[in-house]
Amino acid sequence: MTLSQAKRTPPSHSSRSPHLRSKAESEAELYAPDFMQLSPVDPPPPDPIRVRRITLAVLLTLGVLMFLTAVMACLAVDKYADIVRYETESAAVENQKKSADQQTMLSQIESLEKAGNEENYRNCITEAKSLLLIPSLTGETRIQGKTILTKCQTQMGIKLLEKANQVAAKDQLRDAIAFANQVEGSQQNEAQQSIRTWSERIIKLAEDAYYRGELENAVNMAGAIAFDNPLYKTSQTAINSWRQDWAMDNAEWKMADVAVKADRLETARSHIKQLMASRNPYWRSSAQQLQADVDRLQSSREPSLSGVLTWIVVITSGWGWLSFLRGR
Repeated sequence: MTLSQAKRTPPSHSSRSPHLRSKAESEAELYAPDFMQLSPVDPPPPDPIRVRRITLAVLLTLGVLMFLTAVMACLAVDKYADIVRYETESAAVENQKKSADQQTMLSQIESLEKAGNEENYRNCITEAKSLLLIPSLTGETRIQGKTILTKCQTQMGIKLLEKANQVAAKDQLRDAIAFANQVEGSQQNEAQQSIRTWSERIIKLAEDAYYRGELENAVNMAGAIAFDNPLYKTSQTAINSWRQDWAMDNAEWKMADVAVKADRLETARSHIKQLMASRNPYWRSSAQQLQADVDRLQSSREPSLSGVLTWIVVITSGWGWLSFLRGR
């Protein structure tokens, strides 16, 4: 029996003989590999020439990369330097242009200040304020601009105060205050003092109008004092007091007048008495007129004392003559 036949038809353990089993095992061991006896294959030794070539190639590659990196860095630095140089030159040109423009504005302001009339002073103040608002203004130019601004404000303040005093002399006090409110600079304190004085005069004139019975005129005069005026609260307090007192006095006068017309003289006298206590001379005068009306009505209602005496004399004389005639 061959080995292939033995593999195809393996005999049972009971029928296989010891001799055949050992022979089959020997053949199996013959064909089976012995893994324990196998050893790894050693690699071939490196080729020195090939190693040198690879090393040289790596070094050349790294050198090229470093060279390219350096070239790109140099180009970037040059480009950045060009940009910085361009921006610096542009900034210098721009600063020179701004400085020239500022000097031109300063020269124009100086010309306006030297012109010496009201309109030029106004323009000088406006232009100088605009110049001082420039953030890039140089220190020297800023000092010169402030100096010219002060001069223009001083001259303009003198002219405005002259106008204010002229119109104040004509009792045009609101116009005087309007002129004084435009004053700036060193004359501003003087202008504020004048504004206070003129405002006090306005309130006094308004109070006089109120005491003459001109409520609306008084309110309009005192109401002309502006919100930023130091006497604004004083004027508003006076206006509110006038309106309140006027309403009360007017109500008393109306009730007294109605009572007089209705011939209720005692009621009329009561309201007249309240009206006589008014703080306003106008209403006290009105109360006196009503009192005169009441007295006239009262006198017309009752006989006069002279009339009574006349009747007494007549009656007495008549009785005397009658008694004399009877005695005869």
